[in-house]
This record gives sequence, C-alpha cells and structure tokens, in this order.
Amino acid sequence: MYGGLLLGIEDLRTNLLEISQCCVTMERSRHSQFSNISSIFIMKTLLLTTVFALGGILASFAQAQTIPLTIDPTQSSIDVTIADAISSSPLSGNVTLELTSDAATGTGQITNLDVVADEALNLNLFGGFASASTSPGDATISLVTPGAPGALSAFGNSFSQVNNLLSLDGDLAVFDGFGFAGGNQTFDLSGVQFLPANFNDVNITQFGGLITINSSVTMTGTLNLGAGNLPATIQFNYVANGIVPEPVLLGDVNLDGSVNPGDISPFIIVLITGGFQTEADCNQSGSVNFLDIFSFVDQLMLSQ
Repeated sequence: MYGGLLLGIEDLRTNLLEISQCCVTMERSRHSQFSNISSIFIMKTLLLTTVFALGGILASFAQAQTIPLTIDPTQSSIDVTIADAISSSPLSGNVTLELTSDAATGTGQITNLDVVADEALNLNLFGGFASASTSPGDATISLVTPGAPGALSAFGNSFSQVNNLLSLDGDLAVFDGFGFAGGNQTFDLSGVQFLPANFNDVNITQFGGLITINSSVTMTGTLNLGAGNLPATIQFNYVANGIVPEPVLLGDVNLDGSVNPGDISPFIIVLITGGFQTEADCNQSGSVNFLDIFSFVDQLMLSQ
C-alpha cells in the first residue's frame, strides 16, 4: 500500500517537472506553432496521467457563492400580532445568501438572518384593559437553524426554503392593572415558541455588481403571560442589498495574480484532495474534476 503511494508521489513530482519544462519550451518557441501544439498535448496528457494515477475521477463539489446583504429599513417592516392586538415597525438587519450551482441545477439558501424592530411595538390587549410594549431596537429575530437549500427557478431568480427555525428575543413590558394578562410584568420574549417557518418565494434580482433579494416570512406561535395561552403571529417583509464578489482569475490557483507554472502544483492538489476552489474550476462547470485539466492548460497557454 505505502509503496504504491510513494510511487504515486514520485510520479506526480516527475510529471510536474515535465509540465514545467513544457511551459519553458513554449516560452522559448512562441513563434513555432508545431512546437507549442506539441507541448500543450504533452501537458494535458501528463495532467491526465497524474490525476488517474492518484485516484482517478474524484467526487465533484458544487460551487457555492456566499453573499452578505443588508436589509433596507425604508423598504422593510414587521407586524406583530398578539391575540387581537397588532403593532408595526420598520425593520433592519442582515441576511446571508448562499447560491450554489453545478452543471445540472442550482440552489439558494438563507444561511443567516438577524433582524430588529427599529421602533417600539405597542399593543393594546383585551380591549385596552392591558397593554404590552417593547423598547426601540430591543425586539430581535434570528435564524437558529436554516432549512435545506431550495431549488432555483428556471430563470434562477427565486427559490423557496422550508422548515426554518427562528427565535425571538427581547423584553415585553406588560401593564395589566386588572389581571387579564397575569399582572404587571416584564416578559422575556425568548420564551415564546414558534413553529418552523417557510421562506416562500425569495426573489433575486441583480444589476451589475448589486444583488437584491426580497421575501415575506410568517411566524406563528403562542405566549403565556400568566393568564393562559395567547396566539402570536409575526410577519416581516424585507428587501436586502449586497455586492456580488469580484470575478476570479481562472487558473490562478496559487492566487498570485497571474496564471503561470506556479499554479500547476496547487491545481493538482485541488484535484487529488477532492476539494473545490473557484480558480481551479477552469471550465466553470461548478465542480473541479479531470474535465478542468484541458481548460487549465488552455489558460496556462494563453498566459505565456
């Protein structure tokens, strides 16, 4: 077993040296089309031989793009309903969007969400015999456990994400002189239990480097202020904006700003370890595998 592994490593070293020599040959004979074509063919063959010698075709990994977004409070709001009382506030916060694609399909997922009611929420309960309120910026909602990624629509401009576990936090000041709501108290909102919520129709738009998503979320649960369970519903609508990450230089696997022989060894390592790096996905299929070898060599040739 170990003898075979050592032989594979030696083969890798030998192939990398020969590939580097091909680059040198191409540089010295730029004006010889036959020589360059021959060198390119040898490079592709050596890379293929190396990959198959060290494990063959590896499992592919989907390309994931993580985009942080900021909620626009001028276009976002939250409505809180307890029993028959309702109160609203502008909403602010942050969202993290992850877009994943491969050769066949694509998915979208909200992996992080933290929102806050910017203004106080004031609710008149039991026909005005009791009241409850939060302080400005105190009532917050967080995504505890995201649901599974949702399939992107045919045009890649929307997705749905079901079974998301959200939590509410903050203090609710209750004024209840008649005992309808358990008396005067400060109620900890983190004790309210909500059913898993669905993120239906998360819409995505992009203009140049700016990406925008908007969605509506409904949370349902109950809270007990001390005088029985009261139905609680929270609905918030948000618009969030972010910047799409800058495009990468395909083939620049060692991230030195150019495609050169120094990228060969890192490229091989990504292949044999089964990982993913955007710069190594030279054919932009969404995964790194032996099919990227030809495109990688083409990138290397164009840079010479």
